[in-house]
Amino acid sequence: MELQGGHAFTDWWERFHETRRGYFALQPDGQRSGFPNPRTVKLCQSNPAGWQQWLADVAKKLEKDPTLQVFSASPNDGWASGHCTCENCRAWDHPDGEPRQFHWKGGNEIHPALSDRHVTFANRLAGLLKERYPDRDYYVMMLAYGHSRPAPIKAVPAENVIMVSVANFFGRSDDDDRGSTRGTTHREQFTAWGKVAPHLMWRPNTGSPAGWQQGLPDVSMTQLAEDFRFVADNHCVGLFVDSVWEHWATRWSRPARAVAIRYASVGPAIDS
Repeated sequence: MELQGGHAFTDWWERFHETRRGYFALQPDGQRSGFPNPRTVKLCQSNPAGWQQWLADVAKKLEKDPTLQVFSASPNDGWASGHCTCENCRAWDHPDGEPRQFHWKGGNEIHPALSDRHVTFANRLAGLLKERYPDRDYYVMMLAYGHSRPAPIKAVPAENVIMVSVANFFGRSDDDDRGSTRGTTHREQFTAWGKVAPHLMWRPNTGSPAGWQQGLPDVSMTQLAEDFRFVADNHCVGLFVDSVWEHWATRWSRPARAVAIRYASVGPAIDS
């Protein structure tokens, strides 16, 4: 299976905003304006017409590549902004979900986490996918990201849904989720998803207190070994590590890396 880590609808505004505006999230001002921008626009996930469009896109992808098994339905980035406020979408939110701060043009609001909404959306698509291709092992992939990082209260992912936890404890295990109003750690969120998701994948953004984007040295091999064991023990089925920065000069040089690889093939592994 090819497991991806990205966002599924980055081209939808360009494709459909002139003819099918109902696909997109209703904003508090009553408009489906595409806030905050075309690449991070959110969908009206309860709109059945949008489900059928997603399924039609799956069919086109399979025409080009019949080997595909996994199809993303993950919301676009900009995780705090522009989510749908229509009655049907909000009916999927569980009132006991963790309070989170949401942003729309002109204002903010505290609202329950979107985990139950996103699982329900993924399940609707998963049902259509199974109905269309009953003899195939096809899966819907859904990010647990931003305001859906907490595990759902009631909704349970279907058997053909792969949840992808964007829990950022890669090399920094005790960090809190900065969007959490309860001080929940990323590890706690991953553990909670492991209890409810039949298929759970880990897609962390890499990072460290040392300064990962600037290329400063940070050796966290022991911590990473513990992280990999932790996700394995909590039902992880796959990894997609996002934002790997190739700062070779301050991490290790290309010649040193080549030597290590050659040596590892004929002798014991080199301790980095």
